[in-house]
Amino acid sequence: MPVDTLKKLEENQKKIAGMLPDLMANFKKVHDAALAEGALTSREKVLIGLGIAVSKQCSYCISKYLKSAIDMNIELQEIIEACGVAILMNGGPGAAYTSFVLDTYAELKKEIGR
Repeated sequence: MPVDTLKKLEENQKKIAGMLPDLMANFKKVHDAALAEGALTSREKVLIGLGIAVSKQCSYCISKYLKSAIDMNIELQEIIEACGVAILMNGGPGAAYTSFVLDTYAELKKEIGR
């Protein structure tokens, strides 16, 4: 299911880009610049993004950042520790969405064969 969610997200992002081409092109530039290597590694930035996604309770964002984390070979323990900061800042909802992270991580790993 997470892979289907990501495919649907990508399809809809393309539709939105067709309707708002300048906005989405600039958003992509901001996205790429925000996750680029710098004083923090891209790996660290993906973990920060995941923590924020948990805090914002965005299941699409969580799925997207988890896919990136898996592609970057980020270990589950690192992912859960990043979520721990979201739990600190968000309490119960952070813990609930960290449960979603665990489920989505397992499903993504199974679906993409890693």
